[in-house]
Amino acid sequence: MSDSDAPFRLVAARSGRALEVGVDQSIAEALAAVGVEARTGCLGGGCGACITRIVQGTADHRDAYLTQEERDSGLIAICVSRALGPELVLDI
Repeated sequence: MSDSDAPFRLVAARSGRALEVGVDQSIAEALAAVGVEARTGCLGGGCGACITRIVQGTADHRDAYLTQEERDSGLIAICVSRALGPELVLDI
């Protein structure tokens, strides 16, 4: 298992919720499990409906939607992407 496949702590900055995203769980799934609403669409990283701003942390981008410029500007597709590190804070 690589570091980006490990569980990580997710903080939803607007709602103030902190939770763990499991190994076999997307960010969107983890948020839904604790009742935090987040927009989603295709759930496969191709439509852009779930794009969210990163407040803190580094993303492991696994989508086919965002350009490199958008990734570098701090956006993440929460339906497929994960964290490269122990914690990710999102503007949710």
